[in-house]
Amino acid sequence: MKEVSLAAIAAKLEKIDLWQIYFDTQAGAFVEFLEEYDEEASPEMTEEQILQYAFEVEDNWERYVALPNAYDIDEHSIMKTFAVQQEKPEIKEKLLEALNGSASLRHFRRQIKEFGLETLWLEQRQQGFLQIARQWCLENGILYEE
Repeated sequence: MKEVSLAAIAAKLEKIDLWQIYFDTQAGAFVEFLEEYDEEASPEMTEEQILQYAFEVEDNWERYVALPNAYDIDEHSIMKTFAVQQEKPEIKEKLLEALNGSASLRHFRRQIKEFGLETLWLEQRQQGFLQIARQWCLENGILYEE
């Protein structure tokens, strides 16, 4: 089995809400395709190619491992951890408030921008994704490199 970079997995997790992504344990490569064909989102792939990938994964399931899905990633939890870690009570309060209700991701990002915390947030988010990637590798017996 080939080693995979945690950073490469974390990058794939960035788009997991739209894509089905699998790691091919024999080739050491990712196979990814949209759950439903969308020519605008994936102009380089035809519907036939997407079906071909899906059938390949299904027919040879023992060599493919699905990456965590959006539910497994739980980005809301990463956001909440970031909010709780803020030292200034007013920032902490506004970020936690943004996480309640509908469109929480949009509200949270707006607050992050308003407080000038984009860089810190992206670093924390990346660390969260790296931790998820590391755990996924351990759970699936996949060799990885930091």
